[in-house]
Amino acid sequence: MPARPADASTAAAPPTPPAPPIQPSGLRLDRRWPPAQAARLPARTLAYIGDAVFELGMRLSHLDSGLDKMGRLHSSVVSLVNADHQAKLFEAIYPTLAEPEQTLLRTWRNAKMPARHSGTSRGVYARATAFEAWLGYLFLTGQTERFEALLAQALSSGVARPGTEPPGPPPARHRPS
Repeated sequence: MPARPADASTAAAPPTPPAPPIQPSGLRLDRRWPPAQAARLPARTLAYIGDAVFELGMRLSHLDSGLDKMGRLHSSVVSLVNADHQAKLFEAIYPTLAEPEQTLLRTWRNAKMPARHSGTSRGVYARATAFEAWLGYLFLTGQTERFEALLAQALSSGVARPGTEPPGPPPARHRPS
């Protein structure tokens, strides 16, 4: 009598070979750019990076403040990470800076603007872009302590303090007809 084939459910699966090591993709959050190279990036490119790290910084500070327990983490961060608030932060912090930093911020503030921009005034957009570009520059060049000090200064200015957003849901963008 021929041997019966083993039941598939009782047969041991062959061992899974180990996964190949993950190859570096170039994504490194701690990569430091030379300051001269970072300074040559367009203001809007630096602002693109700065906006992301500012939002992450605000999210982390809001987590530390306990806002997540109130179920308002996202709305509180969104109320602070926008052109109007970033322009206010620019205005609050700019006078306290050393001349070299003020020079960089003036350069980024005066950079060419897109024809259409976020529905704010050109001045607000320019100040917000300069603020974001500065954060992007600090992040890319690895100036972590300066970056953290700036966020702490922004938080202590009262303009971006966790819990300062208006209560309730954000206002509706469109009115129903």
